[in-house]
Amino acid sequence: MGSKYSIQLSKVIKANSFEVIYMPDKPESELVIRSQDVNRPGLMFAGYEKFYDRERVEFIGLAEMSYLGELDEATQRERLELFFSLTPPVAILTRNIDASPIMLELAKKYEVPLLRSSEPTSGIMATLISYLSTELAERITRHGVFVEVYGEGILILGESGVGKSEAAVDFLSLYPGILDAVHHYDSEDESALKVGRRVSLDESVKHRVLTEFRRSPRSDRRNDALNNDCRNYDQQNRKKYVSYLFHIIMASSTGFS
Repeated sequence: MGSKYSIQLSKVIKANSFEVIYMPDKPESELVIRSQDVNRPGLMFAGYEKFYDRERVEFIGLAEMSYLGELDEATQRERLELFFSLTPPVAILTRNIDASPIMLELAKKYEVPLLRSSEPTSGIMATLISYLSTELAERITRHGVFVEVYGEGILILGESGVGKSEAAVDFLSLYPGILDAVHHYDSEDESALKVGRRVSLDESVKHRVLTEFRRSPRSDRRNDALNNDCRNYDQQNRKKYVSYLFHIIMASSTGFS
């Protein structure tokens, strides 16, 4: 299944510990994978090319290599030429199988990356399918601020620039007694986000966050805008909103309304 997203082949190699046999001299931006699906080219090696999806990663295992070995050299070259001429994004040999001289020659001719894995074919295929399903999954971008209060996750959503961060920071300022129960999630660490690792705010960090946030040019611009009539969002209304937010958070955290 094709995807509107893509992932660089170099990242796939690193994440799955593939050995590089041959890599074309191309920019990384051109060496990408766009499909979550994978394939074994047994039918292609038998000469049947209908319904071939050239965006899929190709796995060549023991069965495919055994079949090719039973063909005479001319037929083997013909079938491999057909396969590589369709330029799959990458071909991966499993079980530490060595690439034949013809295979390596044609991979270079058509600039198809050739990799190798020590894993059995079925196992590494399942691993890669799972990996690609995550990396190429459909995604939606949302602007938001996420805090945790007494074990409850609170996500404040809104368009960029409307004051989500200000609301969260004012919440910490107006209710210092709850600071020890509030955590944020590290948005700079991609791996931390994926596993949902919590990053606690100690007192020094809390003070720095509150101080630096108010000093930042971006915050100044937002605060200026908030004071304009076009926003109609004065400091008093802001405090009322944060107070209202506090009661919602406490109600959701304690189970009382």
